[in-house]
Amino acid sequence: MYATAAAIDELNRLLISSGIQLEIPLEPRTETLLSRFLTETGIDSLDTLVLKIVDQGNRALLTQVIQALTLSQPQFFRDYKNFKFIRKAVFPYLAKKTRDRPLSVLVIGDSTGTDAYSLSILADESTWGTDRELRITGYDISTTKIQHYRQGIFSSVTIASSMPASFVKSHFDNFDRTWQIKERHRSRTHFETARPELPWPRDESYDLVFIRNAMAYLPKAAKEKAMDELSSHLIPGSFVVALGGSEILSANKDFKLTQVEGIRCYRYKVTNPKASAKKAAGSNTATQEFRAASALLETTKNKPKPAPKKKDRGQKSFALELADFARKVYLFDRMPPAELDDICDRVQVCAFTPGETILNQGEKGDGFFIIKSGEVRVEINQGKIKGPLKVAELKRGQIFGEMSLILDEPCSASVISETDVTAYLFDQKLFDYLRSENDLFAEKLDEIVLERRADTANKKAEETTRLEKEKLSAKPAPKTKASPKVRTVQVPMTDERFASLVRHVRDVALFKNLTGRDMEMVSSRVTCWNYPQGNRLITQGHKGSAFYILNSGEVSIQIKQGIFGKKKEVASLKPGQPFGEISLILDQKCTADVFASDNVEVFVFTKELFQFLIENNEPFRKTIEEIAIERRAETAKNR
Repeated sequence: MYATAAAIDELNRLLISSGIQLEIPLEPRTETLLSRFLTETGIDSLDTLVLKIVDQGNRALLTQVIQALTLSQPQFFRDYKNFKFIRKAVFPYLAKKTRDRPLSVLVIGDSTGTDAYSLSILADESTWGTDRELRITGYDISTTKIQHYRQGIFSSVTIASSMPASFVKSHFDNFDRTWQIKERHRSRTHFETARPELPWPRDESYDLVFIRNAMAYLPKAAKEKAMDELSSHLIPGSFVVALGGSEILSANKDFKLTQVEGIRCYRYKVTNPKASAKKAAGSNTATQEFRAASALLETTKNKPKPAPKKKDRGQKSFALELADFARKVYLFDRMPPAELDDICDRVQVCAFTPGETILNQGEKGDGFFIIKSGEVRVEINQGKIKGPLKVAELKRGQIFGEMSLILDEPCSASVISETDVTAYLFDQKLFDYLRSENDLFAEKLDEIVLERRADTANKKAEETTRLEKEKLSAKPAPKTKASPKVRTVQVPMTDERFASLVRHVRDVALFKNLTGRDMEMVSSRVTCWNYPQGNRLITQGHKGSAFYILNSGEVSIQIKQGIFGKKKEVASLKPGQPFGEISLILDQKCTADVFASDNVEVFVFTKELFQFLIENNEPFRKTIEEIAIERRAETAKNR
């Protein structure tokens, strides 16, 4: 969309009262919103739009422009880790500390409406509950946005793309083809026009302040004024969760940072050097209680722990010994110490007598083990004639049984105790919890699966090649030195591959609304990988961690019907075609296996890049929402 600088300046003059100011040149997102508005209203250019508003005094048209620029609805629970932390640590802690008074929460910045209502929903879903009083205030610079937030009405697209299905019925009412958040949330949530650097309209102290990017937009002097205003509305022990522009909080001695799963949570005046010794002791106790509440998420190394009681010393020693073992196990090599300690508190101890079978070849394991004492042997059944083959002997501190859980397959060998054995059991329930709730653990599993699938595919390919050579040759093939294994590897993004990527991206429906600059940004963040023949790229029943565009070779889409059913090929994809995106769009498990039919190259779009585009690129988010609605409608129709 072409627009002169004079037209943008004039439109900025008209918009200033609403708190909106456009940049020159226009940002891609703003350009998209205005282009869509001009198309819908039949106006040929931004210059013509400005003339209609100024010369004809068309205030209604100006209101429509403001709505087009401000009423795009961001997702609920954006940057979910922050909300997860508040739900699991902050709300339970405040529920104990504010028993006799309402909880007061302030939300400032981008996405004020959805953030405020997200916190209200999570308060109901946490230990705070629905019966206790909660007051949430939302501050935004735009009067138009505030009016919209008060209605609490959200499109079906927003609800479908960001609200868990289990929450919709509990927290929303159907409202004329849209959704309105329930009255209890609207009654406890108040929105007002305010700027962070100017005096706030409410003279109130807050237990929790949630700031999204508000500080990032302010110059240094305005940031300092906003900090003064923030401090005047906090009480000792108040929480501040900041997304963007939080450096000024880190530099302020009145705020103590707690680093949790990548989020930045600050406590205001947790300890007060001017207070009496009694008050200081109370403050330290409060800090310890909060850290205990956030035990599942805490990543700092100096986490305070209360001294164990005498009767707990055995359990304490057990946890410390297990943690020492676990730190040396590859599954936990990225795990922060405090998280690992919490995991170890959930582990069981099992004892086995000599000759007892711990895991059976061909059966699905229900946990994995770390040996505390004793020895076990690992053996493979070769049939009735040959008998079992001993392939390994494991001792204290070693792990076994994990691959059956990771690959969701039967055990490839039996494990039998040679002596009296004591082992730590990480059961299926704990494993599933870690895979779904702990990002570091989940990432490690993805890497292991990738490596194991690649090795398995390589072995099968080598065996197939060997058998084919034996069939073709009348004489047995002479023994030769085994060639090195071909692994799944990342290949350099050469100019030729980059040009191919850009060409393919333009043809993919996901990116149909992206500008040329957006396309270039996306392409610069993509990696290229080589998968050998037979390698599995996507596993049916597992959640996807990326989506792909095929650059060379072919892949086979296969579906397994039932537990004992055989795999059936339902499609074959060629270069330029995408796959794996539906799992990310719908946040569901993959519905098919994808195998490399021959040696293939694929461009990999990680889940992080996918989420970044959803959060930061409006056209891409709209496209994803459209696809999600269409796919869910098809699924409902087929049912």
